[in-house]
Amino acid sequence: KGTFFFRVNITNEEIYAKSFKEFDFEFLTYHLSDNARERARKASTRNDVEKEPELFRYSLDDLILRSDGGVLLIAEQYYVQEYYVNDFDPRFGGVNRFNRTGLNNNITYEYNYNDILVVNIEPDGDIAWTSSIPKQQVTTNDGGYYSSYAKATIRDRIYLVFNDNSRNFGGSSNSSILQFNGRNATIAISEVLKSGKANTSQVLSNEEVRLITRPKVCRQVNPTKMVVYGEQAAKFRFGVIDF
Repeated sequence: KGTFFFRVNITNEEIYAKSFKEFDFEFLTYHLSDNARERARKASTRNDVEKEPELFRYSLDDLILRSDGGVLLIAEQYYVQEYYVNDFDPRFGGVNRFNRTGLNNNITYEYNYNDILVVNIEPDGDIAWTSSIPKQQVTTNDGGYYSSYAKATIRDRIYLVFNDNSRNFGGSSNSSILQFNGRNATIAISEVLKSGKANTSQVLSNEEVRLITRPKVCRQVNPTKMVVYGEQAAKFRFGVIDF
């Protein structure tokens, strides 16, 4: 429902500079449909804690220390869903072929790497702004091999590099975000400005180079460059993004 920040004096273990900033309703519900947003609004009005909107399952990935003593927090929504497949055979009275009732060992794992949050925290602990970069990466039984993002810090800006669905950049009026699932893959870069405003643009379609980028292993190598890596079957290629 919000961001909490505090500092600890390592000499006397005193906690100080505590601050809490609640996310506003628009920020918590920007990804919801109109009907879901209206249900969330009614829940907030009647203080229904269980149904009020909130963010869930975010991994706190990085704390970037600013030169003035402030901090940037970067987090990503990440979770895994399990699906069990029934193997019932009516010829054996509702049990499966191996005379076992219930579920067999056929389990499908769905890996979800979704929106990225960037929170700017002032030196005194005050939270200046929170920015959200929308994305949906949903893949099956691959450990999220081509999902998540790479980060570069260039002076007073943050750049986030990730795989996206190329149809999200087709100029459509549709406000919903299409999933990246390995098809229609393109490299996208989100630039987060000092003000908190985020701009996302398409850089290169993976079809052009006939491979898919692996953001988790891409690295910033100097103050202005990032090395990127991509692969497809037995082929692989390195490249450089110059910011």
